[in-house]
Amino acid sequence: MKKLLLIALYLGLSLAMQAQITLGTGHIPQMGDKLFIGIDSTEFWYDNPDYGLETGEDKDWTFDLIQIEATEVHNYKDASEGAAPADFPDADMIGPFFGGEGYYKHGTDGLDLLGYYGSPVDIVDLDLSVVFDPAYTILPANMTYGDTLTDTYAFHEELIDANIAVTVSGFDLVISSAILDVTSTVEYVADGWGTFTTPYGTWEVLRIVKTEYRDTQGMAEVPIFGWQDLAGLGLDGFGQETLTTIMFVNNMVKEPIIEFEIDNDGPNAANRPAKAIRFKIPESEVIVTSVESPVENADIIAYPNPAVNDVSISMTGFTAGQYHINLFNIVGSLVAQYPVDLNGDTSIRLDVSTLNKGTYLYNVSDASGQILLTKRLVVIKP
Repeated sequence: MKKLLLIALYLGLSLAMQAQITLGTGHIPQMGDKLFIGIDSTEFWYDNPDYGLETGEDKDWTFDLIQIEATEVHNYKDASEGAAPADFPDADMIGPFFGGEGYYKHGTDGLDLLGYYGSPVDIVDLDLSVVFDPAYTILPANMTYGDTLTDTYAFHEELIDANIAVTVSGFDLVISSAILDVTSTVEYVADGWGTFTTPYGTWEVLRIVKTEYRDTQGMAEVPIFGWQDLAGLGLDGFGQETLTTIMFVNNMVKEPIIEFEIDNDGPNAANRPAKAIRFKIPESEVIVTSVESPVENADIIAYPNPAVNDVSISMTGFTAGQYHINLFNIVGSLVAQYPVDLNGDTSIRLDVSTLNKGTYLYNVSDASGQILLTKRLVVIKP
């Protein structure tokens, strides 16, 4: 009898241990992968107790409120197929990142981000290679419940004799040169495990909270005034930020089952709304746009520009379909996103009253996430 009890206890402990989710490397993208992601920009109050998304063990999470407003297809290719492989000699893969092209390396701790090719300052398309020194682990491996991983990254960019035209507080300026410094500490905490159910399936998941403490500093050389602090010019996105993403990850699924980007610094931060939700969807749900070019005779115009409280974005010449209007600050952070179901020319009115004064980029992306047109918007405060 004693022996049977020991065997039963052993089997019970073994099953309990097997139930816990461990992230090996099965969730990390590989070359040739094509991932399908849905996006919902509705502001859900993340820690509303009615949702039941709290931390803990052996949880049964369900979130059926999401709707597909837009879809993204993430393609991962060999680094040699990128625009700037020579600048990232240790990279073995490229994929989407920060509105540009991320350069990745598969390491023992997970997927490392070495940098990206794009523009670190989104008021103008600069197409630079931004090398992270140090690089950091963007997707950790070998994590289980209770684990914590902390990493850092940084980059330094100097734009000398760039002559960048910008508009600040309604005034047109030419920045002769600029210096941008970004340092960041990223912490991953695995604080729950269980199963997660969305309208598209149920998966065993590990709950991970990713918190990034980012410090962005910049200087610009302005004619007559000389070198100026970019934050002092009223440009948004500089200084210290806290960025939180709560992820539910399955070890054998490379898309996030679901992840909530939490508002830490916005006007509603105290209420903890999720600014954006991304989630795994089947390929059949991916929104397909017409093969006809949607921008052959298309245009977008913001009025008034500069804007104070609200602005109208007119969209003309686009083919019918689903689009997004995206608003970015000077350092490339997405500050607002608006879905548009277009069937003819239209005008969308946007509230910008909560934004800081400064120069922003607004663009239109199609249902697959491809950016079609980009222009500048200036927000002023009386």
